[in-house]
Amino acid sequence: MDAASGSFKYSDAVELRLFPSRIAAMGLLLAGGGTLAVLYRLPLASVWHWTAAAAVVALAGEALVAVAARRGPRGVSWLRLDRWGALSVRCGRQIRSGIVRPRCFVAPWLTIVRWRPEGAWFDRTFVVLPDMADADAFRQARVLLKWGEAVKSS
Repeated sequence: MDAASGSFKYSDAVELRLFPSRIAAMGLLLAGGGTLAVLYRLPLASVWHWTAAAAVVALAGEALVAVAARRGPRGVSWLRLDRWGALSVRCGRQIRSGIVRPRCFVAPWLTIVRWRPEGAWFDRTFVVLPDMADADAFRQARVLLKWGEAVKSS
């Protein structure tokens, strides 16, 4: 073992099974409700109020399914991350591989993973909250995202 690899205290990879989140559900419900309250106060014709309200409810419902419940084609329910930035993600029934991109946000209360799937032209993001994963695995994933080799080379 060389000095560079011996200095890394955590394992080279971590797997994280993501569970549905009450924190995300409450945040999304508050955001949707707040948007509807602001929309109600706007001086618009009633047809525009109803159209905008339907769009807000539809978007909030889709976000609840994908982010809070971790279901559907955009809901990330599992990930595997290594210290070199390789990432595998299960979205719905499909597993996609890719790489972690710079500017992920890592904090104990919120982690936003920015990644690019193989063959994709654009980056994608997903949120991981503390109630979505095992505490120890979540901490290891945050360490890899913040201090792994992919961060050093970016």
